[in-house]
Amino acid sequence: KPEFQKGEVLEKVLCTRDTTQTYALYVPTRYSPGKKWPVIYFFDPHANGRLPVQLYKVWAEKYGYILAGSNYSQNGMPADVLNRHINTFRDDVLQKMSIDIQRVYTAGFSGGAKVASSVALFDGGVNGVIACGAGFPELHEPAVRRFHFIGFAGDKDFNLTPMKLLEDELERSGFRHQLIVF
Repeated sequence: KPEFQKGEVLEKVLCTRDTTQTYALYVPTRYSPGKKWPVIYFFDPHANGRLPVQLYKVWAEKYGYILAGSNYSQNGMPADVLNRHINTFRDDVLQKMSIDIQRVYTAGFSGGAKVASSVALFDGGVNGVIACGAGFPELHEPAVRRFHFIGFAGDKDFNLTPMKLLEDELERSGFRHQLIVF
């Protein structure tokens, strides 16, 4: 596995399989490849992976998480292109870092939150989703895969009503979940 600078946000890590795709990465200072580490994959609606990684690096350092933020995923992408990217992105992090596959999380804001939820719903292998300002993509069937879900929405956010409806659905479906309104 390659060595990465620890304790610093790396803005553009190239994906080995497709070097047109990059992601931001934060590796805690106490990282060692001999141990398995939890990871949070971030999806920003504007393909700015550095933003969430930079915002949460203090917490990642404190609690020992690897953070990886897509610089490719953004609102309006065709589903097939987005799915190929997600697979390339996640596979690259798994190949380069020592990841605890029982502690994989996704997170996103707005359209990125829907992508984070989609990864958990359709690809699997995700223990929990952190979604701010949006929840699940439109589903035609009840969700089969189970994961923890925490949602955030502002009390004036136009997505508050859909988030509350999602909370009700998650309650009926038996998901472990929480909605925090601020």
